[in-house]
Amino acid sequence: MPRPVPRPVPWPVPSPRDPVMRILVACEFSGVVRDAFLARGHDAFSCALLPSERPGPHIVGDVRDILHQGWDLMIAHPPCTFLANSGAKHLYLGCRRENGADGDRWANLGHAAAFFLAMLAAPIPRIAVENPILLGQMRQWPPSGAQHDDMTTSTTDNVASGMKQSRAMSLIEAAANVVAGYAIAVVTQIVVFPHFGFRPSLRDNLTIGLVFVGASLVRGYALRRLFERLRARSG
Repeated sequence: MPRPVPRPVPWPVPSPRDPVMRILVACEFSGVVRDAFLARGHDAFSCALLPSERPGPHIVGDVRDILHQGWDLMIAHPPCTFLANSGAKHLYLGCRRENGADGDRWANLGHAAAFFLAMLAAPIPRIAVENPILLGQMRQWPPSGAQHDDMTTSTTDNVASGMKQSRAMSLIEAAANVVAGYAIAVVTQIVVFPHFGFRPSLRDNLTIGLVFVGASLVRGYALRRLFERLRARSG
């Protein structure tokens, strides 16, 4: 026996008692979502940096400038180019963490995060914000309700503070620290040891210094990775 084909559920027809809402569709220039709400009898506007592709109520400009205009509902589609976790590798030069951070990309992430959080913190009672799977760094920044200029600055600072140091950079930092300390240690040994009745040759001083270099290198690298892991967990 053939299975019955389910019929599509019709969109409910609004009644005269349904309240008319002022609706803002942020970051939309197609007009599709806006027009769907207009068809339902609501007072809907779209807003984007580009003109609307179809006639209808549309505001060209930065949507953050009109968030305080008494909207009942906002549906936002903020750009996800710099926020999506799928693009995490682009935060580093050549898409490799060991090459160091791409400063421009991190700055763009800060601005994009500020915009995204401004949508969530808007003084509107009903908010729906479209977003991808976000970068892990975004989880460190709950909406604060700050003005978008201040939020951009603070979010960019948070982005910089959220940057992790790679294992390769940890090793380079530890090695540079130890090499500088090695030269100081050898000189200190030559000056201090004789005061304690110990007069090793220059070769012995260099050998002793190398032993301490190895111990210091292992210690510095291990502690750096430990604190990086603790910081990642706390973040």
